[in-house]
Amino acid sequence: MKKRYFILCGVCVIISLLFLIYQGTTYFMVLSKYFSGKEQYLQAYREACVAYGGSCEEVNGLVSLTIHYFDSVKGNFAYFIDHGTMAYGYLVPLLCLFSGLNFRTYLNTIFSLNAYRKKDYVRFTLSEMNKECLRCALSIYLSYLILWLFVGIVINPANSGELTKYFLSDVFGKNLYIDHQRWYYLMEGTIRFFFVPYVYAFLGTTIAYTFKRKVDIVILPLVFYYGVSFVAQFLITWNMAFIYVDPIAIMVNGAISGYSSLLLMLFTIVIYVICIIVVTLKSKKCDCYAK
Repeated sequence: MKKRYFILCGVCVIISLLFLIYQGTTYFMVLSKYFSGKEQYLQAYREACVAYGGSCEEVNGLVSLTIHYFDSVKGNFAYFIDHGTMAYGYLVPLLCLFSGLNFRTYLNTIFSLNAYRKKDYVRFTLSEMNKECLRCALSIYLSYLILWLFVGIVINPANSGELTKYFLSDVFGKNLYIDHQRWYYLMEGTIRFFFVPYVYAFLGTTIAYTFKRKVDIVILPLVFYYGVSFVAQFLITWNMAFIYVDPIAIMVNGAISGYSSLLLMLFTIVIYVICIIVVTLKSKKCDCYAK
């Protein structure tokens, strides 16, 4: 990947960690109370633990307090993954603007020279767009994998005994989430943080291929993503079927039940197909070696 995409990956990792820290403020509150009260707080902590049916006689200092606290959240693997990625649903189109702007720069520089040596201009254009989009999608997906591995090492998934995430459960069954949370989040994350960013990066490069002004490349994907989502949310109050045309729906962490996961992905696939058609038609009509 190009240097700029490693930077993008780093930004995504930082965003995830910031949200984890935000959600971990309970622990920082525990620390502040410990340092302000120490023995009194430890006594209150042990009493509260016993009141909830636990046993905390070994909690007698900062180290044992920290160990016990994180032991108590080991079943919250899903909680930390969900909250570490909660911003992505709104940031994905912003992150994917990289692809459109980078591809426009490429079109304005050496694209024509590279295309001149190719016999099939349409195939070459789609191939170059695909490479750019893969770099963007991989940078976002790599940041998710780092989060997935980090949480998987720190927090051991426990069988929750109940289904709280419905995405893909209609395809693979609810036991995938209940009994195999690591693999569930790997599969879900591949769709949400590789497939979806790839499609919206492709949308960005399609707009960059169609329009020359950078303002169009920046504004149009955002207008589409947030505009369609706004209209869909309004129409959902009339008919829940409009959830399938909400771009943000596939990225949400909340438990939304009663819909088809395949139909939810279909809208994103349709966007990809439309982009390919637009690029193909424009490539056949335009001067193939003009910027």
